[in-house]
Amino acid sequence: MTEYGDYITLFNLDHIIYIIGLIIIGAALFIKRDTVKEHRRKITVVILIVSIFQQILLYSSYYFILDFDLGESLPLQISRVNTILGIIFLITGNDKVFRVLALFGLFAYLSFLYPSRVYGITHPIGWSFSSTMPSHCCCRSTASSPII
Repeated sequence: MTEYGDYITLFNLDHIIYIIGLIIIGAALFIKRDTVKEHRRKITVVILIVSIFQQILLYSSYYFILDFDLGESLPLQISRVNTILGIIFLITGNDKVFRVLALFGLFAYLSFLYPSRVYGITHPIGWSFSSTMPSHCCCRSTASSPII
């Protein structure tokens, strides 16, 4: 495991946990796709709540733990942008947002395969990184099911 406050390295235990989590969530959604369709609205609400919680956790961690360094805190990483777009899509159902989200989602998956400056699973920002898995996997599953 990565020491608290250190970045993970390629294929260390934390990285493997992230990848396995992504595979499990993706496989569960694929295997249970009929159940996902039946409960689309409930799943959409859960994903929206998890995504909003993830953003609060991420930026409060930057504020309280890392003194909110703008170079580190801005949402310029693809996973962060994708999560924000996912929240916007889940609230509005805008098809144009979904198209951009789907395109960016392909690159966001790569961030799980080759992590850059990602904290370990025991760090709050690491929790934030792992909580993006449902939003990356599920926005495709809940397409065309906005909250409003």
